[in-house]
Amino acid sequence: ASRNGHLEIVQALLDKGAKTDLQNKKGGTALIEASRKGRVEVVQALLAKGAKIDLQNKSGDTALMEASKNGHLEIVQALLAKGAKTDLQNKKGDTALIHASKKGHLEVVQALLAKGAKIDLQNTYGATALSSAKFSPYKKQEIEKLLKAHGATESVWSDMIDPIGLVFMVGAPLGVLSYPILQFLAIRRTAGVWRIFAYLPLIPMIYIIAVTIIGAYQESNLWPLFFILAMPPLTAYLVVFIILKSIIFHLIRAKKDSTQP
Repeated sequence: ASRNGHLEIVQALLDKGAKTDLQNKKGGTALIEASRKGRVEVVQALLAKGAKIDLQNKSGDTALMEASKNGHLEIVQALLAKGAKTDLQNKKGDTALIHASKKGHLEVVQALLAKGAKIDLQNTYGATALSSAKFSPYKKQEIEKLLKAHGATESVWSDMIDPIGLVFMVGAPLGVLSYPILQFLAIRRTAGVWRIFAYLPLIPMIYIIAVTIIGAYQESNLWPLFFILAMPPLTAYLVVFIILKSIIFHLIRAKKDSTQP
């Protein structure tokens, strides 16, 4: 009911003494789920009944983190007004500020900073709010300026973001465009044993796609690197395969032609 915003049902359950802080299989509470979905009135009702603000789900995320991640400013403000801790970290080390910076929620970042959120906390990958903002496609310049104005410092990871981003912007489109074309040509123009070798790149590619989807779903900043690192060797393999196959084919054909009277 809380997740889906059914305020009347939530209020009726609360009036009957429903416990606000029970957790589901993923560790989510009514407050965490309502915050994630942006159910403002439900969040207010739960807070009025004394729901614990800083409980963490199995991923380590709190109601504030979920609201910050999804840009629900009014809920962020309500949670902060009730004393939500700004600097708790989930299992990946992300804070509410890192979440908001990564997703480009400028007003949420402003609200968190106004409550004294620590700027330079690092997650398990060494990324800070600033480096997360740098690698984000959303409003990154505004958030970068804001964080730096509040004293955010560059880290080794931050220094890496620009070249990594450049490689991704240039290399990934080329790889994404060239790989499927080469893969199609390799399979289309081969038969027998040659076709087995043509299919080989599909095995790591399926794995890479799966890892990339999981990384994107888990909101890791590193998931684009999977494509950056994987596309060049797979594309190179196909280029060498196609060239080598053509050379061998022409050599065999030339030999046959030379033996004919």
